[in-house]
Amino acid sequence: MRWPLIRYIPRSTHYRFVRWAPVAAVFSALLILGSGVSLFTQGLNLGIDFKGGVSLEIAMPTPIPLAQVRESLNGLGAHDGQVQGFGSPNSAMVKFLPSEGEKPSDASRNVEAELIKRFPDLKVTSRSEV
Repeated sequence: MRWPLIRYIPRSTHYRFVRWAPVAAVFSALLILGSGVSLFTQGLNLGIDFKGGVSLEIAMPTPIPLAQVRESLNGLGAHDGQVQGFGSPNSAMVKFLPSEGEKPSDASRNVEAELIKRFPDLKVTSRSEV
């Protein structure tokens, strides 16, 4: 059985798709050039994984309020702070960059102490420098 609407398509069709190839090539070249200019003028936005930083694994007996931990982290002056659920709802991963000139170990202790003040049930299960 054939497709019933096939009869409405002409038997010999000649579409000139290739006539747009030069226009598409110029457009593509402009986009590539714009990307290169953007890369050299703005640079790359490297995250914590590439710049280095501090990583803390935290746990609580109840589910961790991720939004509140994020707000607290931003209020502590931790740069580029990230809070992400990790494993179960009762654990999370906190990553941040230390302040300019601050040692990562000092930054880790400061943020850890402040988070424990704000969330008394919170325990830091692991800390590392990324």
